[in-house]
Amino acid sequence: MANSKIYRGKTVNEAIQLALNELNVTRSEIDVEVVNQPKEYLFGMIRTFAVVKVTLKETAQMSLEPEIVPGAGLVGVENGKLVYTPPRDGGAPPRILFDNTIIVYYNGKQAKNAVTLEEGLEPLDIQLPNDHQPSTDIEIEISEDKLEALLRVRRIYGVTRRLKDCKPANIIELSIEEVTIPAPKATLTEIREKVNKAGIVYGIDYDVITNELLEENDFEVVIARGQEPIYPRHGAIDYLFPLTSGQREIDLEADRIDHFELNIVPNVEKGQPLATKTAPVHGQPGKNIFGKVINVGEPKNPEIQIGEGVVLSEDGLTAYADQPGRPVLENGVLKVLKIYELNKDVDLSTGNIRFNGEIIIRGNVTEQLKVEAFSGGIQIYGMVTQAQIQASRDIVISKNAISSKISAGGDAIAFLKLSSFLNELTEQVSSLLSAFYTVIKRQPETSHGRVVKNLLEIKYTDLPKKIQEFDHLFSEGKDIFENGLFLLINNMKAVFLGRGPLELIDISTVEIIRSDLLHWKEFYQHASEETADITVSYLQNSTLEASGSVRVIGQGAYYSKIIAGQGYYQARGVFRGGEIVVEEGDIQVKELGGPTGIVTVASIVRNGRMSIGLVHPNVTVAIGNQKYRFENQTSMVRVYLSNEGLEVFSGSASLLR
Repeated sequence: MANSKIYRGKTVNEAIQLALNELNVTRSEIDVEVVNQPKEYLFGMIRTFAVVKVTLKETAQMSLEPEIVPGAGLVGVENGKLVYTPPRDGGAPPRILFDNTIIVYYNGKQAKNAVTLEEGLEPLDIQLPNDHQPSTDIEIEISEDKLEALLRVRRIYGVTRRLKDCKPANIIELSIEEVTIPAPKATLTEIREKVNKAGIVYGIDYDVITNELLEENDFEVVIARGQEPIYPRHGAIDYLFPLTSGQREIDLEADRIDHFELNIVPNVEKGQPLATKTAPVHGQPGKNIFGKVINVGEPKNPEIQIGEGVVLSEDGLTAYADQPGRPVLENGVLKVLKIYELNKDVDLSTGNIRFNGEIIIRGNVTEQLKVEAFSGGIQIYGMVTQAQIQASRDIVISKNAISSKISAGGDAIAFLKLSSFLNELTEQVSSLLSAFYTVIKRQPETSHGRVVKNLLEIKYTDLPKKIQEFDHLFSEGKDIFENGLFLLINNMKAVFLGRGPLELIDISTVEIIRSDLLHWKEFYQHASEETADITVSYLQNSTLEASGSVRVIGQGAYYSKIIAGQGYYQARGVFRGGEIVVEEGDIQVKELGGPTGIVTVASIVRNGRMSIGLVHPNVTVAIGNQKYRFENQTSMVRVYLSNEGLEVFSGSASLLR
């Protein structure tokens, strides 16, 4: 017999068992090398066998025949059962050896590895590993979209075990003989029953279940496919010009920015196409494997809405400029606005400039001059010094703004200021009410007016000042405000100013004021959906107000005040001395404050986050009514509100913990 031999099987264990049966040896008498593991591919259509190399150990090769000792007792295995011959003439009783796969009890005690049959077979109890019955599993897996069902069949072979036969001898080694019990094949009837039980009624294909497939031990196959829906393609409008100046990317880190090349204000000529429409395409409903129709709906079919300076083609698919000017999209309406362009400075020779449209100035705006665009934006390619710039839309200043006031957004700026006041007043009045109820719970007999008076004098000293400022800014009666707002101002003055608190009889009057504040806060929060942005290179001693965002793209901003509706962004340089107030949006600044501790404030009225590269001492940040003041220089600062309140981080380290 050769020392080594190759055996094949569907599994490694099956190949080893074939070797044990052929060589008539135990597992401990051979060495096994796995040459190849079995593999199977999708649906079980391709399979490889397990291959093992079996080598008979030296001790097993020396003698496969048991030794017979005269007079000694004998024990053997026939047909899986032990046979026993007692010893004679004082011969040695037989002895059996076994490994840990066989459990042996003798006289009720468990033996380990070997036992001597001194009292014969009667006290011997041998326990073999349990047999396993064969089974066939049939499973159906449904895809998440219910458009496909995967049939998976697995035949699990059974195993029955008994002692392996061996000739009688004084010493024998017990081993287990395993007989594989084939699992039954799945039948088409069983598969149909499984499909029916799963509720599948559509797209079933039993033809994929071939006889060859059923012969496989394991396979999987798609048994049912639904009809996939074809979703509609919505009609779309493609605008052929930048919708906002903010869509153009500016490299803020570049050594030199040529603002004349930015082309921030787009211009079109008469007859130039402005927008094209793609017609919609209808879809097709589908059906899942449970027979349910998958509806796809109708495609959207937007129309190009045109206004001033725009005409539409007869088929409604293309919009053209009807006059030269600036194309804009306002509330979904496409327009071409008129443009006033000045190729020189705004100075005494020109006087103030007011224009109902877009203004482009290719020079400077000098001292004491005013430029106002009633229904458009302003683009200034030079410097602005001690001047006033106002526009209803975006303002872009390519160079510096010194000691100037710049306002973008028209009436929206007034709404922005009003919303900020209402938000702060609502917070303060709500806090005062909370403090009032805490006091009155301890001192229920105290006059309501006296409690409010004491709170105003001790804790809420800023509230009367804020009401007076509110009255000064908004009580002059601009036409854009509702009459009810002025009634609220008068009520607050009557209750909170002078001797008003002492004349207060019941706290319900303050509750009504808070209710009115909440009403007008909500009313004016989105009073103007139009937003206007300001972009400037450098700021000094200036005030900027924008209903949208403010961007400083040059070397910095010094001793200035910013009021923005939707964010402040300064990618380089420093913001030093002054205040940034954002209604709702983010604040992103490279450096805030100064090494000498100059007072600098950045606040967000409602929602937003702050990201600041470097913060100097004596800088205050705030979101809502929560504030934090920096005592030391801090880098990589993030500020935001969480469920726990204000969060201030330097890198990954919290400054509030």
